[in-house]
Amino acid sequence: MTTPARLLATLLVGAVAATGCTTFTDDETVARVDGAEFPETALQSAIREFNDDPELVQAQPDQVNQTINRWILAELLRSDLADRGVDVDPVPAGDDLTIEELFNSTDPLISEWQALGPDGDDDLAAVEALYQLGPVGGGIVCAAHVLVDDVETAETVLDRLEAGDDFGDLAIEYSTDTGSAANGGVLPCTTTGAFQSQYIPEFVEAIIDATPGDVIGPVTSQFGVHVITLRPLDDIDPAELEPLAADPQVRFTMLVDTADVWVNPRFGEFDRAIGVTPVG
Repeated sequence: MTTPARLLATLLVGAVAATGCTTFTDDETVARVDGAEFPETALQSAIREFNDDPELVQAQPDQVNQTINRWILAELLRSDLADRGVDVDPVPAGDDLTIEELFNSTDPLISEWQALGPDGDDDLAAVEALYQLGPVGGGIVCAAHVLVDDVETAETVLDRLEAGDDFGDLAIEYSTDTGSAANGGVLPCTTTGAFQSQYIPEFVEAIIDATPGDVIGPVTSQFGVHVITLRPLDDIDPAELEPLAADPQVRFTMLVDTADVWVNPRFGEFDRAIGVTPVG
């Protein structure tokens, strides 16, 4: 599953696979980020090197999307740097644009933006807002669990939660996971992508569509039976989220959420999770 936290990596790689072809027409705007525009003449010029036809009547969508995604990435970073007082050159979008020129202009922006780091309390507040959207919508997971030996014990834990007992207290009392039990079953806050790669499929599938405060279980895995919660924001120390505010992928997700990104429907739609999704 692709998550918003993977958008930066997706745009850095470039292409979005597709089938069919994209037909160019007259000179129109291909994409827009806030007030900046990417004209079709610049797109045609940039991808001409991919094709044998010097007139470039048609191009494969993966080449088109790679170019559009790269320009969107560059313009998003340039705009954020400028808003934070960093003097940066405009992203090239002229009629003689080349792929090399576009990529060469983007690389310094990436370096400067990553070096700048988070924007203090504002970014922490934005991370908290992302977390409230859930693992898919916000790209952040702060989970806790109680691991027991059988479903019957898991049902007992769930009954006690229903009766108002504290999740952390029950983890200390019941959990056989020695790594988290003493900490109330709490697992480190992380990006959804990292969570998916680090934890077993049953655990991931149980929590991926949850919202903060949800309790899920019993969930059976090779390690036993889990009762899982996506922790309420009020139970999370801001210090647990501060490293995520510095994570480039989370920062980029926040940046995308605050920007006005538009893509000409002839070329696809802009998906906040994966960039341009192609037509056809």
